[in-house]
Amino acid sequence: MNPSATFSPSVKIAEMRAQNINVIDLSVGNPSLSPPVHITNAFIQAVCEGHTGYSFPEAGLLSLRQKIAETYNRQGHKVDADRNVFVTPGCKAGLSSTIRALTETGDTVVCSAPYWPSYPEMVENAHAVFKSIQISQKQNFQITPEQLDRVIDKNTKIVIFTSPHNPTGAVLKPEQIIAYKKVLNLHKNQHVTILADEIYKDIIFDGVQHTSFLGREVEDRIVISGSISKSCVINGLRIGYLIGTEKTLRKIYPILSNNYGGVCNPSQYAYKAALDNIGETTDFISCFKNACQQSRDISMTQLNEIFDTECLKPEGTFYIFPSCQNVMGKVTPEGKMIQNDLDYVAYLLDKAHVAVVAGSKFGKPDHFRMQFAVPKETLKEGLNRIKEATHCLRVI
Repeated sequence: MNPSATFSPSVKIAEMRAQNINVIDLSVGNPSLSPPVHITNAFIQAVCEGHTGYSFPEAGLLSLRQKIAETYNRQGHKVDADRNVFVTPGCKAGLSSTIRALTETGDTVVCSAPYWPSYPEMVENAHAVFKSIQISQKQNFQITPEQLDRVIDKNTKIVIFTSPHNPTGAVLKPEQIIAYKKVLNLHKNQHVTILADEIYKDIIFDGVQHTSFLGREVEDRIVISGSISKSCVINGLRIGYLIGTEKTLRKIYPILSNNYGGVCNPSQYAYKAALDNIGETTDFISCFKNACQQSRDISMTQLNEIFDTECLKPEGTFYIFPSCQNVMGKVTPEGKMIQNDLDYVAYLLDKAHVAVVAGSKFGKPDHFRMQFAVPKETLKEGLNRIKEATHCLRVI
């Protein structure tokens, strides 16, 4: 098992900053924005009131689970807080525990490539087999129902979907979700579960609406993973949730219990404050989305010019995933050839002092992921550095 690929640049960045090198970090999905005050105040208040012990029940505060259920029920779903919601110590814990609970040695977990780099590591840790479906920008980085149908076999136990998608920002439409469910219904004897990672569902642009894989009723073969940690900039509080049937959550519970022992209590009170004060929270998310959309547009314009190509316009998240194919084979001023995206990303960090993540880490070589949830001046400076460093490369 390897360390998190999206966190890996942080070690080199820390070393460079210790040498007073001004590094612009556009790698990890950690927005440089303060969270809403009503959320942080609730966290502090919970600590001051002594809510610092173990969290019981381990499924999470019932009052918080009720609020999470309400957010879905307002959209026409039927989620029971006590039976269908489990609060988790971050989405990673929920996702990895679900994979471990629903697979056995040799079972297959299917996902499209590019994918979030932690997925294959989680699958490997469960002694299952990770099978990726290669997708391209021509298909908007979204698998077709035909591709999904071809890859499912007797060993397939889970199919992972991420919408909005990390790293590309693509958002699945209602008709696509219906088509995927139809494919899985054709394979209903295989007992394949959809694991839907919806952590970025509140960060969507251009009036596009998020569609959940969750049906009107909580279905037996669908598990939802979500959180407001990205949209409210509280990813460090390590809190998320799972939605599934009581039967499915009962399988996942022992793994969460033995590995994590519940969720940080102050984090739960902070999350509850976000949902109790939904008007303030919605206003914050709206402002954050608007800022991200503006930064996305700035990034699109610059990156398309730098690489003389059209990268996919992200409909959600705060990532963009451009191709760097046209710099392959070029040579740095120091005489080193850029042979792949890993070389190019290393060159940007060494030469331009800008950190991004290589596409190979996401299962898609010759690309890179850049996050744009940073102050606009920082973003513009980072893009200018990328432009200057890229223009220094020469053809031999």
